[in-house]
Amino acid sequence: MTPGEMEALVEAHLRAEGNGDPDAAVANYTEDVEHDMVGFPGSPLHGIPAALEFYRQLVKEIRTAGEERLAPFVGPDQAALQALLATFEPV
Repeated sequence: MTPGEMEALVEAHLRAEGNGDPDAAVANYTEDVEHDMVGFPGSPLHGIPAALEFYRQLVKEIRTAGEERLAPFVGPDQAALQALLATFEPV
């Protein structure tokens, strides 16, 4: 997978998350995904069902009003995104 293709997957994930669509947010995850929301109790989560449950709860409670990407890392078979979510809006 090229860095551009990986970036497109990241963008699709963020768009789905912002639209409140947890199923679409994890649609491109692999079965062995490690979802690590640093600082979130219980992280890292392992597997699609655990990540999906996280996003189902997330979109029930908050929507981000915006984000600042800080240090994205895209490799041939992985992506890590560091972002500052400055503002949360209650749903």
